[in-house]
Amino acid sequence: MAFNGTKDDIRKALGVKKPAPIGNQSIIPVAHRSENKKQFQFTLRPSNREKLHQIAQSRGYRSDSAFLDALIENL
Repeated sequence: MAFNGTKDDIRKALGVKKPAPIGNQSIIPVAHRSENKKQFQFTLRPSNREKLHQIAQSRGYRSDSAFLDALIENL
């Protein structure tokens, strides 16, 4: 059985609950501070690199690093 990695599934697997919207907070987006990006190098097993690429591509991300950045940002 494959794991469908949607945000809700990941939160459910990690036991993280969604914060309940309060008043108009669900309508008004929260501004996030923009941070400059910096290049980093790290190693992965080739099989994990391919899995990363497949997941990022299936979720519509432009690049694997954009997917990793979004994943870590939402933890």
